[in-house]
Amino acid sequence: MESSILDNLVLIAATHKWTSTEELSRLYVDNSQIYPLIFKILPKLSEAFIFQTCHRVEYYLYFNDRPDIDNIVSIFFEKVYPDRYAQFFRISTGKDVLRHILRVSAGLESAIIGESDVLGQLEKAYDYALKNKYVRDMLKLIIERSIRFGKYVRTVTGISRGVHGYGSLSIKVIERLYGKLDNIKILVVGAGDLGSTIIKELSEKGVKSIIVLNRTVEKASQICRELGCIYDELNNENLIKYLNNVDVAILAVSSNKPIVTRELVKMIDRKPLIIDLGVPRLVEKDVEAPVIYFEDLTKLAEKYNREKAQEIAKVERLLEEELENTLRELEKKELKKVIGRYIEFSHNVARVEIEKAIKRGLVDAKDRENIYTILRSTISKLVRPIIRTIEETYNDPSMKSLIRKILDSIEKEFNIEKYDEKGSLRANEEGPKR
Repeated sequence: MESSILDNLVLIAATHKWTSTEELSRLYVDNSQIYPLIFKILPKLSEAFIFQTCHRVEYYLYFNDRPDIDNIVSIFFEKVYPDRYAQFFRISTGKDVLRHILRVSAGLESAIIGESDVLGQLEKAYDYALKNKYVRDMLKLIIERSIRFGKYVRTVTGISRGVHGYGSLSIKVIERLYGKLDNIKILVVGAGDLGSTIIKELSEKGVKSIIVLNRTVEKASQICRELGCIYDELNNENLIKYLNNVDVAILAVSSNKPIVTRELVKMIDRKPLIIDLGVPRLVEKDVEAPVIYFEDLTKLAEKYNREKAQEIAKVERLLEEELENTLRELEKKELKKVIGRYIEFSHNVARVEIEKAIKRGLVDAKDRENIYTILRSTISKLVRPIIRTIEETYNDPSMKSLIRKILDSIEKEFNIEKYDEKGSLRANEEGPKR
């Protein structure tokens, strides 16, 4: 059973482990364009989930049948990415894909082990895919269980204690450079998920002077009114103004091009420390100011990752348990689908037999629906104990094998594949032969 389910699962991924942040920034795509495209170009693609962060661009693909991997990869890179970008991606299938997304949700695949941000990013990407019906069945179950697992391990282990994201790492760097934070002025550019997290952590650390710039002033005002910090609109004029009046600036906004250029820095008399959390970079190269870039923080994160060795081991043990549990749930789901199709097929056969009986004069046509209703009810009652037994005994390996053989026999005997999800005969197919 395992192979028949997971052999349909494919991951095409580029991550920080073998791709630089600069290279990753060139791989980002517009979900609204790429989702429809991959469903159009990839044969028998049933579900898809695209997950993009500063450290990954990942395509989780689930097919109706076991895919021809070479063909899928060839089409994918021909239609989605230019050939020169294929070198940044690696392909995984089956159980390795399931293990990978569990590791991602737990923070084990992050540059900062146990980071909290990735879980929120995963939920946000999933909400988009679910809302647009790109995930519906198998991937839905896989992603939901992964998110639940990510939350669970952060509760029962210390994987997210200490440095748990780029925001907290940035603050750790500032503390090392300045000592106490209560007397320094800090500018935060961006009031999105990352920016808001940084603002709250700075406030908790006792920073009294926090200034927030955001393109949407209303969004900045929500958090600043709560915490008592200054806020203003993000534009060049305000950026110059506030950079001239702070000790540190943390850039946590999305932009396809630098917002701090060499020309802008020349207009600043005071040169604050700038921490650039942008991918791609928000600060132009070779500016005349002290800058810590995203990739610099990534190197520093390795020190804190080594301190979490024991917690990593705990999470990995829990992950292997969750992997097996998820596999069982996938198998059960697949079995229920087969049984459901068999029930609908049975209803279809019942209707065919009623029509035969009417033609032979054995049944009055006006009784057609009443008889069909009785037969549907009878079939459902007869099958219900089978479904209950499967649910109760499926974890028993011997029962699993027996159930699979029975269902395989049913599919072979009745050619269920010839029928659609409603139990109706597919076009150009003949009904059951006796």
